Amino acid sequence: MVRKELEGKIPLIGFSGAPFTLASYVIEGGHSKNYVLTKGMMYQNRPAWEGLMNRLSDVLIRYLNSQIRAGAQAVQIFDSWVGCLSPQDYEEYVFPYSKKVMDGVDKGVPVIHFATSSSTLLEG
Repeated sequence: MVRKELEGKIPLIGFSGAPFTLASYVIEGGHSKNYVLTKGMMYQNRPAWEGLMNRLSDVLIRYLNSQIRAGAQAVQIFDSWVGCLSPQDYEEYVFPYSKKVMDGVDKGVPVIHFATSSSTLLEG
């Protein structure tokens, strides 16, 4: 319905939060300044962390693909809180799940990964 209203003038972009950002909201109950609870789960309860991240990733793949089937011409994944991590923590605890989501999204549309304060997380 939205694409019809746009009359082809601008593309329709779907979106979602990224696994880490959504996990942080779930664990912290909202925005946090230091993500102590989230990091505590990452470091101290690896099975629970992996279970949560896998579930969130699976749901996000289905959610984003349903947006694409409904007419989204690109999707953007917002990783608003990932900048609180060190490069090593990102690589070990988060990247596999972000990659899982990006790999699981329909290849027929562009996928944008928007991560704030993340310039140190991946090598250029």
